[in-house]
Amino acid sequence: MKDLNPLPILDGHNDTLLHLYLSERGGGRSFFIHSENGHIDLPRARQGGFAGGFFAIFSPDPTQAQPSREDLIITDNGYELPPFPAIDPAFAQQFTIAVAASLFRLEAESEGQIKVVRTIIELVQCLQLGILAIILHFEGAEAIDADLDALEVCSTRQGCALLALSGAGPMPLDTASLSNSLTHLIQGQV
Repeated sequence: MKDLNPLPILDGHNDTLLHLYLSERGGGRSFFIHSENGHIDLPRARQGGFAGGFFAIFSPDPTQAQPSREDLIITDNGYELPPFPAIDPAFAQQFTIAVAASLFRLEAESEGQIKVVRTIIELVQCLQLGILAIILHFEGAEAIDADLDALEVCSTRQGCALLALSGAGPMPLDTASLSNSLTHLIQGQV
């Protein structure tokens, strides 16, 4: 067993899963081969002392191009982007499930080199053993239905540790009642 890295690097957010899933963004690269493309690959992670992080799944609008510099609204404090239109929840759910499935296939293909961590104990074990820890992170609530069934299946059962409700588009559900429902979902979860 390796000693705990005294300064493990944990990333607060990356779009690696999106870049691996959408070949037009990631160039069709493999996570297991060093590449100059994309946010993270395993060889570069090892080289840089990257121990793990929050790997985001975000549902892009399939009808809209990526924002460009022309879309920026310059302000006194920096810039803003105009609000994005709502994403079809059925598309967002299908896309999120597909990207999550590709992550679990990647974990299996890694032969123990990466792990989707679901608890703090698993995170610490990964740090101790030198296994890249992947904390699943849903960026935005577009894929979550009003009854929170998708959240129950995709997060508490499959290991999503973070749900960022700061998505770019309008929320498809009542966020006022969401916090109470989330509290009930995660009580007792570690």
